[in-house]
Amino acid sequence: MPAELGPVIFSFLGTGDYKPTCYALSADLTATIETPFVAVALARLYAANEVVVFATKEAETKNGTLLRNAFTATAIPEPRFESLPSGQRSAELWDAFDRIRENLEARAERPVLFDITHGFRAQPFFAAAVIAYVRALGRGPEDLRVVYGAWEARDPETNVTPIWDLTTFSDLIDWSNALQRLVSTGDAAGVAALADALGRRLARDWAAGGKQGPRPELEKLARALRGFGEAFATLRFGELLLGKPRCSGGGKGSCADELLRNIESSRTEVGEVAPPLAPLLDEIAAMARPLSGSYADLRDPAGQRALADLVKLYLRFGRVAEGAAALREAWVTAYAEPGATVPGDEQGFDKSARTRAEERFNRLEAAAKSIADVRNDIEHAGFRSRPLPPRTIREQLHRLAEEFESKLDAGSLPCAWVDAAQSARTYFVTRHPGARDWARAEGIVVDELIEHLEADTIQPGDTVIGSLPVNLAADVCARGGRYLHLTLPLPPELRGRDLTAEDMRRLGARVEGFRVLREK
Repeated sequence: MPAELGPVIFSFLGTGDYKPTCYALSADLTATIETPFVAVALARLYAANEVVVFATKEAETKNGTLLRNAFTATAIPEPRFESLPSGQRSAELWDAFDRIRENLEARAERPVLFDITHGFRAQPFFAAAVIAYVRALGRGPEDLRVVYGAWEARDPETNVTPIWDLTTFSDLIDWSNALQRLVSTGDAAGVAALADALGRRLARDWAAGGKQGPRPELEKLARALRGFGEAFATLRFGELLLGKPRCSGGGKGSCADELLRNIESSRTEVGEVAPPLAPLLDEIAAMARPLSGSYADLRDPAGQRALADLVKLYLRFGRVAEGAAALREAWVTAYAEPGATVPGDEQGFDKSARTRAEERFNRLEAAAKSIADVRNDIEHAGFRSRPLPPRTIREQLHRLAEEFESKLDAGSLPCAWVDAAQSARTYFVTRHPGARDWARAEGIVVDELIEHLEADTIQPGDTVIGSLPVNLAADVCARGGRYLHLTLPLPPELRGRDLTAEDMRRLGARVEGFRVLREK
């Protein structure tokens, strides 16, 4: 803490019999100040221009004059005493809490050095609690250090007592709260701010100490955390999953990739400056890992898996609005052509192709209406005659997400058959003109329209669309083909009739993937 800032010293005074010792900062045990009171040493070592001493009436009566006299012998202004209750009743404990809090908040713009050496009873504990409280509310000093004069570590031969800097342990409360918020809500702003502040402090200490060893790089982790959190909160799937455009964390790859890389590269540094934080980094990595990977676009099976995991993450965090939007875009992407599967691609994104994918999804996918209903209900904040209850919204989104993932697991998402450029053959088996017209209207691209299928012509990778008997569908699957069943909810009165494309659309015709296995 630079001396020119003139920090405020907060200190406690107890009823003990304080003896002179040579106080010294643990970083430099040669520069000592001999005094019974650590507050005097701190005020001189840091050139403080204000000292606030918290003490009970008993402590001030016994040691107050001695402390004032010790300050009078220096050029430092006399300390101001803040009376604390003895804390024998609950109300007195809260009064002590408020006295310390008010003093901290009143000096929010000043650097503060909080000394907990001579605390009485639970006073040091209250100090830690107050620091955590005002920081959580954003009302405390940004530049605050916690120190302790370690009498128990005194060298009996030289009478030198080190002053330990315990700021990292105080910061640990803030880190724990911020990390918990990140791994439970996805909000990375708090962790990024703390990592940035700690990184700057370590870099300053490194420079002031003659640049010993490698330069601290915790600020890189802060940038990666911030980039990931911002992309996650704003649904920037290009940056988050693909790195297009490059996420604000810098470097190559997606924001998820960047975060994982910086977690690994900062492990040693975090382990040295705050060992209890290291295991929490594993929780962040576990959150980001399913979203990372090498895939060119989100229509790739690995990209589809990342989208499914992203939807689950939003819903796990209770972020239903983002979860609903992510789920819809994941499903639309499964119906998309190349050129409509890389968000944020300035050179190659085809808006009209994305519109066609949305149309296919809305016409062909049974889940489309349910997703639209939930998403519209959320987006319009329930401004409708019969808004869905919150519990119903959550349950429906979880069910729809599970349906998407089950189709992904079964290989029945349509992403393999909307691409006309694939090398494998696609067959549509039907003898009904209405079905053929419907397929063309729906944008289903096929290589051959046939009335009957010879299963032995199917090659691995081929796709067969139709309403095949189960034994023939099993033959297609056994030969490495993919079977997409033309599902048509048909009422009894329409059975046996030739349907038009409009009839099929009105009845909700759709294509669904199935894996059919013959028992042995």
